[in-house]
Amino acid sequence: GAEAGTREGAGLREEEDKRLVKEAARIEKSSHAALLSLLSLQARILAEDELKQAEKLCHDLLDAKMKKIEMKMVQLDEMEALVEAERRALQVDRADLFSQQVRHWGRA
Repeated sequence: GAEAGTREGAGLREEEDKRLVKEAARIEKSSHAALLSLLSLQARILAEDELKQAEKLCHDLLDAKMKKIEMKMVQLDEMEALVEAERRALQVDRADLFSQQVRHWGRA
């Protein structure tokens, strides 16, 4: 009888040990899943931050290029105004020269 009780007690302990091992494995698996989920979320957040930063840099670059183009357009407008003023001055000089030639031919 005593030996049977010892075997039963040992069997119960063995069953309890197996149950505890299974429970520990389940908890460990659950912990790994939670950790992977957390790492995945963190990676997604970092990727979104990187994307936002890249978009901001692209926006800043485009702004800088637009400002550069606008400055060049202002310079071209100024040059166009100078060329137009020079063209008008040359027209006046040409008209003066023609008038002088006509007067000179009239005297000759």
